[in-house]
Amino acid sequence: MLSQSYFGRGVKNMDDDNKKVAVDHLKTHVKYPATAEELKQECNGMEDVAEDLRKDFMEKLPVGTYNSAEEVMKAVGWE
Repeated sequence: MLSQSYFGRGVKNMDDDNKKVAVDHLKTHVKYPATAEELKQECNGMEDVAEDLRKDFMEKLPVGTYNSAEEVMKAVGWE
């Protein structure tokens, strides 16, 4: 199993970096309140985030309306 990326960074670090980009997007590019459907549409546009992380986000985000990025992160288990 490959445990290091081409650039010598661990896979976990790459996952953390992707999550940081996604969280930054939630904090700076989303207008709240936002529904789960709106957030999922935004997630589809985050091409700088790995596809598997976007898929995970869309599968875990419960239906509802969110008032902040912190609420979204808690709902998907990213806190």
